[in-house]
Amino acid sequence: MMTSRCVTLVRFGELDAQNLETALSRVAGSMQITVRRVESIAEVSYHPNVIHALVLSTESLSHLSRQDEDVVRSATGLGTCRVYHAAGLDAPRVPPWLDNFIQRTKAQDDAALADLIVTFLGAADRMNRHSTPLSIRDDLCIQLVEVLKFLWPVSCLFAALHALNAATVLTGRAPWLGSWAPLFLVPLSTFFGILFMVHSGVTLVCNTLFMTNIVRRFDLGFVFPALFFVLAVLATAFSIHATDHSALRISIAGCLAVYVFWLYLFSGRIRAECTSLSAIQADLADPRRQMKALEEIGQSRVTSSSFTLFPHQPSSLFISYMHGSQWSSENAALAHRWASESGLEVFLDRDGIDSGSLWRMSLMRAISECGYFVAILDGSSPATEWVLAESAYATMLRKSIGKPRILLVVRHLRRLVEGQPNPFHVLYGDALVTYAAKTYGTGVLPADNGIPSKEHFLAALQSVRPMSLIS
Repeated sequence: MMTSRCVTLVRFGELDAQNLETALSRVAGSMQITVRRVESIAEVSYHPNVIHALVLSTESLSHLSRQDEDVVRSATGLGTCRVYHAAGLDAPRVPPWLDNFIQRTKAQDDAALADLIVTFLGAADRMNRHSTPLSIRDDLCIQLVEVLKFLWPVSCLFAALHALNAATVLTGRAPWLGSWAPLFLVPLSTFFGILFMVHSGVTLVCNTLFMTNIVRRFDLGFVFPALFFVLAVLATAFSIHATDHSALRISIAGCLAVYVFWLYLFSGRIRAECTSLSAIQADLADPRRQMKALEEIGQSRVTSSSFTLFPHQPSSLFISYMHGSQWSSENAALAHRWASESGLEVFLDRDGIDSGSLWRMSLMRAISECGYFVAILDGSSPATEWVLAESAYATMLRKSIGKPRILLVVRHLRRLVEGQPNPFHVLYGDALVTYAAKTYGTGVLPADNGIPSKEHFLAALQSVRPMSLIS
């Protein structure tokens, strides 16, 4: 657990530094905080075992170098550093690269800024205690899915053995699995046989529902393999019945097979959710790779595995908005208030992250765990890397695990879909062109003059069709 806390003041005058240090001492109480003064960000190191609050003066903004940028990206990437600007609302425009890292605050004096910094430092330990078990779970699931994925081909091999055994019994001979095979092979064949039946049965049901309820047509390329697997499942069941005469052993093997299959699905879902948001942002930050990365996500196909069996009831909402657009910021605040009043847990990145020390992890978890993802897009404003990364990550999750449901609140929709290729058009092409009538999991709310009312906003959320096979 991290206990060391450090506040770094960059290019502060003597009086300003003393005032902020006094305010920090008064607010911190018994909390131990080290304060250091430097002339440039890159002048000192930012150790990952120390929680850092980096405070920039107005003068420091005009002296930022490429080396300072590299240090900020590295320090915040560790998840143990947060950047503040001492000027509060009177701050001049910060460099574009810094806009992704600096904390937007309404602090107008030293006491208010000190309160924000101390709150962050105190919350960091609590957040790390919450994140540690989740990180352990995620690491275990990522490793587990790499092991469990080999069970399917093994179960197919045992299904082939069961088919041969069933053919032997049907010809009037004794089952060779029971007569000639070693004793340990019988329970092993029962377990893998049932695992094959469970996996095949769930896959057949999901694909059939996908064909009938979503695609609304049957593909012959699915029908013939489906019939083959139905026969394989029947042959496996018949072989197990003829070979394994222990009802208890069959029951135990069945329960274990169902649990292993559920564990495989759960681990695969966690692995999909753990895709690095920073890696996506890095691709989007490179102009040479941005459109290709967006095309890969936007044009990826939706399959039966993208849909859950039953729709889940969303209880949380993530709001992504364009920081450079006043329209987007104002409507994000409205959406936050209306969703909160309706009982949804709302995550808005300017006030939804309790601890900036794990900013990216918080962002990733908030998107992966939310039921609704609301992107408030202004067609007349350029998108930042992180707004694009949030949308790309949400779209990737929707197409891989069926959530979150995405609502696009759009100003100047025509500018997004016409003319030069727009990143959001590439990413949300299916929704922006066809609207919600023909898409699952996405919806569009045109709002050139802002969101009309709370009722319109909530109705638009409810109109987004869930990614489920049974509605």
